[in-house]
Amino acid sequence: MVLVKNYGKSIIQNKIDNNCNFTKHNILICKYCNERNFRFVKKNVTRFRTSVNIIRSGKNECHICNNLFQKTIYAIQNDITNSQYFIKDNQEKKIDIGTSLPLFLFEKEDNLRSLFKIKGLPNIKNQYNNILRSEIMKETGCSIDHLNPDIRIQVFIDSQFNYDIKYKTRSLLLLGKYNKYQRGLGQRINFNNLNNKKKIHEERSHSHFTIEDIILEYLYVQTGSKNIKIAWSGSEDKNSLVLGNGRPFIVKIDSPQFRNIKKILDIKDKLRLIFKEIQMEDINKYYQYKIQINTLINIIEDNLDKVDLEENISKLIGDIRFQINNKTIKKKIYSSSYKIIDDKNFEMKLLLDNGIPIKQLIGGKEFIEPCLSNLINKKCECLFFDIDEVILNFKDGNHL
Repeated sequence: MVLVKNYGKSIIQNKIDNNCNFTKHNILICKYCNERNFRFVKKNVTRFRTSVNIIRSGKNECHICNNLFQKTIYAIQNDITNSQYFIKDNQEKKIDIGTSLPLFLFEKEDNLRSLFKIKGLPNIKNQYNNILRSEIMKETGCSIDHLNPDIRIQVFIDSQFNYDIKYKTRSLLLLGKYNKYQRGLGQRINFNNLNNKKKIHEERSHSHFTIEDIILEYLYVQTGSKNIKIAWSGSEDKNSLVLGNGRPFIVKIDSPQFRNIKKILDIKDKLRLIFKEIQMEDINKYYQYKIQINTLINIIEDNLDKVDLEENISKLIGDIRFQINNKTIKKKIYSSSYKIIDDKNFEMKLLLDNGIPIKQLIGGKEFIEPCLSNLINKKCECLFFDIDEVILNFKDGNHL
């Protein structure tokens, strides 16, 4: 009775010794499969008058892997290292690489290991991954990180040894700040008035209407990502200037091709952008800041009364309440001062928490307490306001 299976092309000898009535099988394997399975294991076994010998061969096809290693390792390594994720970015990366191999390779190895009673050794996938990772690290200088890599690479190999490579990069989280030096430049893209995608494209391709347009176009080019989201931390009128340290905002960039971006963009006399990478656990800190503003106020009804200003401007200092979506919000104003321009207009400087609606604070058309119009008993309107300074509320928060 013979339990050894027919090994097809791998068998170069199948002779029966007439004297001893023995069947002999010689099985050819490559250097990789030999190293993995038979480095410390004997290469001959006899079962029920059948002798099986393992022979390492560099010319014939390997019985276990069908020369998978020779046929694919260096081709895949070359494709990965010459991909857009590596050739245009010299920044050192942390990567993880996994593979999906055809099932028949595992079955063939398991059958042979069962025959030779080989246990507890790495399988073909372990060795393949280790060699591929080693070659890519050697070529790119990257390191392996299974938990939090910058790039996850998955290689899918089919039964004909055709392969497909999928890349997934870690999201990039940026703290941005902008200074605005030109009036008339809005902050956000307004999709409310655009009816369809075609019109959106036509409107946006005409020119840079907003700061958001400029940020997105810049980061699409810098990172190669197709999905970028901006989380604003407050806004100002399009006719306002933003000076000092600049207003902060958060950007999440999904699957960036490049992480080592140019951190500063200057558009002369118009806009300045600064970026730095941050961690998710720190994100809430950057929404906590004060702003120092200078606002131009017009008295709509009656004329300006200096006595009213002297007596009541200081009453703005302290806690302030207003409503957003039927929810009462509490913020604080820390200081206030004024400068009279003429009998209808004056400037007012305020240091206050981010998020207080300035035009509402002045005009009081919607609920807010206190309100300047109510304090001086004259109907006022905010013509525009500039942000002179932004002060983040935690240590080292002012530095990008």
